[in-house]
Amino acid sequence: MAKLIGGAFLSCMIELLHETKEKQTQKIVDYMEKISQMICQYKPQTIVIVTKQNLFPSAITIDVQPRIKGDMGKFGLTDMVLGFETDSLLMRSIMNQSKRVGIELEELSQQAEDNHLSRDMDHQSFIPLYYLYKAGFKGQVVSIACNQLPYEEMYTFGKSLQKAIDKVNKRVIVLTVGEFNKFGQADDKKIIQDVGVAIEKAEIKTLLNMDKSVIPLEDEEAFSKLFLLLGVVGGKEVTPQMFTQGFIEEKQCIFLLHNKD
Repeated sequence: MAKLIGGAFLSCMIELLHETKEKQTQKIVDYMEKISQMICQYKPQTIVIVTKQNLFPSAITIDVQPRIKGDMGKFGLTDMVLGFETDSLLMRSIMNQSKRVGIELEELSQQAEDNHLSRDMDHQSFIPLYYLYKAGFKGQVVSIACNQLPYEEMYTFGKSLQKAIDKVNKRVIVLTVGEFNKFGQADDKKIIQDVGVAIEKAEIKTLLNMDKSVIPLEDEEAFSKLFLLLGVVGGKEVTPQMFTQGFIEEKQCIFLLHNKD
């Protein structure tokens, strides 16, 4: 079985955790449960999750604590608590490979301590990991946070993650999250369809060569994470699995690109 399982783009809507859900939100819940079950069938030993950077806008951080934890108490969900061991071996491999391509990762533990900030998981990490935990995941986690970089640089960062994973003898999947606020509402429906089809067919070159000017400002963050995943699976033969219908369901795009090896 391949070390790199693949990459997945997931939702981090707080509404997914509420006991009472609207019909459309329930559909997203169903997708999250299904994709989590599929991922767990590959028996990942480590999950790398890449989220938006909220603490240090100019930095890419990697949480090097031996254990990460979090809860949803601030959202009134006091019974939802998670904790995972982290994968120090993969962390070091990621930091080394990223440095080789000129991308420096800063250690979150020291930064947070120096600035008296919480190091608990935020909802972006908690929600995908919550669904994976429910599906049976009990492995280790590597948590990375970064803001939008140029798309080409995000792709390069994704490639460095791929190389880092290839150097460790573990089954790993890379996850990221995002919300497409405006792209699914564009007047040019053909562009929306073309991007959705390119994801469904894993046409990485098509996505890399797309006209970036059509990406709304509000969605640049989500697209940057999309290009990160393209880098993660770049050069690999992958099987795509799209769950949402393009970008139109609750502004979400949930899909899995899994390695054929």
